[in-house]
Amino acid sequence: MQGTVPETLPDGFYEGTLSGRKYAWIGKKFDAPSATGTDVFNDGFDSINERNSFTISVGKGLLDKNLQVVKLNYNVPGNSFWQRFVFAEMVQVAPDRYLGKTELKIIPNYPFAILYFELKKPVGQE
Repeated sequence: MQGTVPETLPDGFYEGTLSGRKYAWIGKKFDAPSATGTDVFNDGFDSINERNSFTISVGKGLLDKNLQVVKLNYNVPGNSFWQRFVFAEMVQVAPDRYLGKTELKIIPNYPFAILYFELKKPVGQE
């Protein structure tokens, strides 16, 4: 609740963690000039791939309506049907460090949070 929206949108790769655990999802890659991004996965054997595209904007939170957040909207062409119900929001808590939550918006006006994540620039790339 005390996080802020950065002066400029995130750009490049940010390592991600979900509740401090390791998963196939390893982070997000942002393209600030086009206000887009993708999720990045390591599917084993050092096979890195990007999928689940999103657009980036700034606005009020779906659940935290008094908070300005960076919004990640997965309702874009190319994503699967189920992925189009996913939205994520994040705030900057330190330089190149974000806390966020992923929400489902299946019933209009009734989104609910399904997981929380942390993103940070890899060491040496800050």
